[in-house]
Amino acid sequence: MNFKRNMKSAFKTIKSNFKEYLCFFMALIMVELLFGVITVSFQNNRKVEKQVVTEAGYDYHAYLSGFASTDLNILHQVYNTLSAKDKYFTYSFTDAGVPRINFSGDLENSRSRFIAQVVNQMNAGGSARVALITTPYYDLEISDGEDIPGFIALLVLLSGLSFLLLMALFRIRINHFKFTYSIYMAFGGDFKKLTQSAFYEILLIALLSFVPALPLSYLISALLYLPFGQPFGFYPLSLPIMLILPLICSLLALLLPMRVLASGNPSKLMKAQDNSNYVHSVRRSKIFLKKSPVYTELWAFWRFRSYIAVLLLSTVSFAILFNVGWYLSDVYTVRTEKAQADITLDLTNSGNYDLFKAFFDTNAKEYGIAPYILEKTAVDPNEELIASLEAAGLSTDNFNSTHLAIPTERIESGVFTLCPGNNDYSATDALTVLPYDEDAAECFEQIYGYNCVGDPSKLLTDPNAVIISSHLANKLANSVKPGDTVLLPVDYIPIGVGIGDDVSTFEQRLENYVYTYRSFTVAAVITNYANYSGMVAYLPTLKDESGLSAYGAVTGAEPDYSRIKIHLENDNDESVVLSLIQKYITNFGGISIRVDYGTISELITEGQNNHGMILILSMLVFAVSPLAGFFSQILFYKKRHLEFDVLRAVGATSKDLIKIFTVDGILLALLSGLTYLAGTFAAIHLLCYLLNTPYVFMFIDSTVTASTFYPVIAPLPFFIGLVLTMLFSLAQVALCGIQYKQSISDHIAADFTQVDEI
Repeated sequence: MNFKRNMKSAFKTIKSNFKEYLCFFMALIMVELLFGVITVSFQNNRKVEKQVVTEAGYDYHAYLSGFASTDLNILHQVYNTLSAKDKYFTYSFTDAGVPRINFSGDLENSRSRFIAQVVNQMNAGGSARVALITTPYYDLEISDGEDIPGFIALLVLLSGLSFLLLMALFRIRINHFKFTYSIYMAFGGDFKKLTQSAFYEILLIALLSFVPALPLSYLISALLYLPFGQPFGFYPLSLPIMLILPLICSLLALLLPMRVLASGNPSKLMKAQDNSNYVHSVRRSKIFLKKSPVYTELWAFWRFRSYIAVLLLSTVSFAILFNVGWYLSDVYTVRTEKAQADITLDLTNSGNYDLFKAFFDTNAKEYGIAPYILEKTAVDPNEELIASLEAAGLSTDNFNSTHLAIPTERIESGVFTLCPGNNDYSATDALTVLPYDEDAAECFEQIYGYNCVGDPSKLLTDPNAVIISSHLANKLANSVKPGDTVLLPVDYIPIGVGIGDDVSTFEQRLENYVYTYRSFTVAAVITNYANYSGMVAYLPTLKDESGLSAYGAVTGAEPDYSRIKIHLENDNDESVVLSLIQKYITNFGGISIRVDYGTISELITEGQNNHGMILILSMLVFAVSPLAGFFSQILFYKKRHLEFDVLRAVGATSKDLIKIFTVDGILLALLSGLTYLAGTFAAIHLLCYLLNTPYVFMFIDSTVTASTFYPVIAPLPFFIGLVLTMLFSLAQVALCGIQYKQSISDHIAADFTQVDEI
């Protein structure tokens, strides 16, 4: 195999038929742009993360909160006892005297070692005064490489899309040049030789298209970052990915159409030329012409119905993907809009919540803290016990005994079991029970973003009211409405359950436990809580005559408000808030701190501009639609020139030919519009179905609450796609009409025979 000779032959072929290969050049540029933008953005996102973190003042891994002058000797002593090779941390001090820690080597191991050797000494005697708080800089470095699997999955997805695009173009080319390929095959061209010839052509096209694609990919990527003040750089990884992956996709896309072609009979392929180049007899052409050119072309449209169907599927599908991409960008926005806490506090005494809140609210103005929200969070009463059992490798299934019994006529989907002793109810243990009070009411909209049907405030006055969610794992689980009655267990007694008996499944618990149920009236239904692992029920903390709240009756304990999540509007307030919390610890103690850096996470999400990247990728995919359309139509109408020559020979005027192209353009535009309408609605509905199925949860954290998605199509991109799709269809036919007019044959004699030869 002579590489140099084959490349030289491919260059001559491309040069002499450049117009036919122009579409492949542009398509390869689009494909390389897809891979380039994704790769550059993936690498640049790490740069964005680092800038956001460092601009927030974090160039160190951790710091010591609650540090006192008496702790200084411990820090010095531990550091000095380490050998030069074993110094796994370094430290410095802020102007306020707070130690900043930088770890080396394995960051997780160094952090654990620092806590054991330094922090635990400072907290000797049971005090929890000193805490090691990691910064986003630590999180950034510890997470390095975690997003690579997602990047690889995205490359695989783009490879599949590129494969389909290029295979559509190869199929169009092969379909229009069957006669030429049949000649090659008649002289000994087999699958290997045909593929080899096409491979060198596509290799050369890929190399040549890479030259403009590389700077374009950086230019497009830069538009995602530089206008918004984000950093941008150049990354060598984009070079091999942009060159190798499109080439692999091209080769794979070439194999199947070429295999089908090579398996055909050369003589049949020669005859197949007439399938799309049918020339009327003179008599029949004259009959059609008398009826009208419109009638002629309507009949021709039916004759070429297979070609039209393939053309529409090959072109309009990319316009449909434009809407899919736009919808996915909105999905991404919804998934990342959930408010994240900046600081989480755990109180050693839940009764101190009111004390802390009063202290914080009183001093917030003095410290100049911008608007904030304190989210009072109840801790699961079994949280510590469950954690200890899991750490010991023991089963925790039996603690999941709270479930919801819903009237059977209100069940929509999911696995529900009949409630024992009452077949009118079906029950499920996919339930999280939370308390509802004035603080929860404040967070419903501001933090959780719930959409409710009904009146949630009834739980503040009615001890038998309940709020439930309607979805489970993004699928409608019930059609319960406000005013309906549901049941929740307030007690259970095991019957015949011995040590070691398996009661891990919900059905087994229903069989082996006797439950006592309490009726609740649905005050409101949450329609957009779609947790992957369960539904949610909010119960009143209002106590009845017995001195027990509904929450306490169902969970077995009154709410333990020992956790506070602080949400800030201004990230600069974080250090001030920590100082205020430290003042509280000095005066009252009893708090452990975890900094969640929610504001910084939001800034990183905003700076990475993944929403914009999805839109740009969608537009690049949409740009493929006219490429495939113009390429196919130019070849198609070129083969019909002889047919138009015959019509001219029997009396067709330029006006008649214009009518033919006009009819073609209008019909194709209408069919493209209808295909676009039907395909877009079908694609968005299918996408929503996939997003709302449990299978999508395999790729993300199963504990995250997601929104339920509905097939709502954004009007602006939809109508842009519709108008452009129809205009592209008209333009394709118009261009072919202009080409024919410029190349009208001069060989048609005035005395063209009027007799059919049959």
